[in-house]
Amino acid sequence: MYWLEAFGWLGSAVVVISLMLGSSKQFRWWNFTGCALATAYNGIIGVWPFFAMNFIIALIDAYWLVRIYREERQLAETKAQTVEQALATEGADATICQCPNCGHLIKA
Repeated sequence: MYWLEAFGWLGSAVVVISLMLGSSKQFRWWNFTGCALATAYNGIIGVWPFFAMNFIIALIDAYWLVRIYREERQLAETKAQTVEQALATEGADATICQCPNCGHLIKA
């Protein structure tokens, strides 16, 4: 029974750690993991209100993680298209760089 209680405490600790993270993606991953552990623990011991709450929070985290990764992929594709367009406009010999401060493309 000790390992089961430790499992429950681990889930709670991971959720608490998630609340201290500044990155939205890190927060969502840690929170999802903690809620998934807490969902399993509460399901095993039969605490259904907390099972339902943690399950719903895990679903919300999963939704946001999918959305974050989808937006990152779309942004990367947009940047790649912009570079291709800039090279097509400036010619193959042009040097196009990305500004480290704002991310805009600049001709070097």
